[in-house]
Parts: sequence; C-alpha cells; structure tokens
Amino acid sequence: MEYYKDDPKAVSILHEYARQGENDAVRLLLNYPSHPETFAILRHRVQSTFDKDSSSYDYDALTIFVKHYHEHPQTLSMLMEGIQTQLSKEGSRGDGIAKFALNLLMEYYPEHPQTLPFLIGSVERSNDTFSETERRMIDLLVRHYRDDPRVLPFLKQIAQNHSNRYLRTDALYNMAWGYGSNPETLSFLQQRIQAEQGCDDPIMIWYVMGAIGNSCTDNPQTLPWLKELAHDTGNDKLRDAAIEVLGEHFLSDPETYKLLSDVARHESDETIRLTAFRAIAKHAEQTKKEHPDESETFP
Repeated sequence: MEYYKDDPKAVSILHEYARQGENDAVRLLLNYPSHPETFAILRHRVQSTFDKDSSSYDYDALTIFVKHYHEHPQTLSMLMEGIQTQLSKEGSRGDGIAKFALNLLMEYYPEHPQTLPFLIGSVERSNDTFSETERRMIDLLVRHYRDDPRVLPFLKQIAQNHSNRYLRTDALYNMAWGYGSNPETLSFLQQRIQAEQGCDDPIMIWYVMGAIGNSCTDNPQTLPWLKELAHDTGNDKLRDAAIEVLGEHFLSDPETYKLLSDVARHESDETIRLTAFRAIAKHAEQTKKEHPDESETFP
C-alpha cells in the first residue's frame, strides 16, 4: 500500500479485504480515516462483534473505531449499546468484549454526561449471574465519580438490596475505600456486615474488612468495634477477619497486642490462632528492624 496509497483501485481493494475480515486491512484503513467507506466498514465490524456469542471478537476494529471516531455522534451510543448487548447474553457474561469496551468508554468518555448514568443503570439492571464487567463498573463509579452526589447513595442501595453477593461486596468495599473519611460510612458498614451474617449467600467478609482496615483506621469507632468482633465467638469468619485487621493496623496499641497475644496462645480454633500468631510474628519482625536494640516478647 505504501506505493499505491493514493490509487483509488488500491483503496477499493483494501476496503473489500477489510469487509471480509482481514485484520491487516483494518489497520491500513487508518490511512483513510475521512473516506466514507472506512467509517461504514469499521462500524459494521464493531456491530458484528457486539452481536456475537463466541469469543472470536474483533478487538482491533473496536479499538480503531473508538480511537479515531470517538467524536462521531454514533460512536458513544454504539459502544454503550454493545456493552449492554453483551451483558444481556447469559453465555457471554464472563465479559471479554464487554469489559474491553468498558475500558474504552472510560478512556474516551469519562466526562460525558451519559457515562455516569450508564454505569449506574447497568449495575441496577444486573442480576445474580457473576459478571466482572459489572463489578468493574462499581469500582469505576468511585474512582471517577466519587464526588458526584449520586454515587454514595447508589452504593448504599446496592449494598442493601442487590441479590448478587459479589456486587454487594464490591459496593461495601468501595464505600470503605472511597468514603472512609465520611463519619457515616463506618456505621453503615457495621450495620451491613451484621445484617449479612443472616444471609444464605453472604458477602466476602475478608474483602470488606480489609478495606475497612485500610481506610477507616482514623475513625475512633473502628478499633473498639474490631476488638468487640475479636471477642465474639459467634462467627468465626468475621472474628478471624477482625483479628487480621487488628494485626495489620493496630498492634501499636498495647491492648490490641495483648489481645492478639492471648489469642495466639490460647485460641482453640486453629485458623484464628494462626492469624493472630502471624500478626504477632510480623509485628515482632518489624519492631526488630526499626529498633534492633529492643527485645520483643513473643507469645
């Protein structure tokens, strides 16, 4: 093509190869972005990709189409409709092209007024089927739109009402991660964690508790609550997660150190005992590095 780039016959042949699915021809179409056939061919290939049920998606055509025509009035709507088409197919909810298209959406349209409502609406329409794309959407809501007044209430709604435990987990995780400094956040998280204990399909507690440990340590209610959970023998998973957070973030507190030392020595549940033991050992190692002349009492 470099020798016949301006030859109308060569351009016509290139377009024909691109229609037939030749990836090299699709890439060469970029030499003719203003040619009316180029947009039409790429649009057709993108639409065909979104309509597929197989895994042989045309990632190149989609990337080129969005990259070079993101200002075209049809591109955004095609991208959003394509994501929804894929998410509506039960057999393709392992995500593939939907997640790829979502990344393009956030790369080229993060400030577009339709993007945030699209993300919220997509999560609202989701069901019990596992989807990495919808989980990713919850992450994106907080990463890109944390200050929008619609986001936090929406996360609370998902955390309280959604039937999919993965989405409830992600909503709580992102609340802790994105709004840990909000004085109302910890209280809501505590309520939901307690409510989840009675569910048949509860949230992934360690994931949420880890986010609380990373984001809510400055809240004066966090440490007393974790200590309370560490003493509660009614739920071993929640207790173990609380002890892990205590060990990761609060061992400088003398009462916490004593609590975990007692658990490491005397706890009958092996998993919980080992969690406390590992935390004490990690703390002892770190203390030795920071204060090599001080001895550390080890349980």
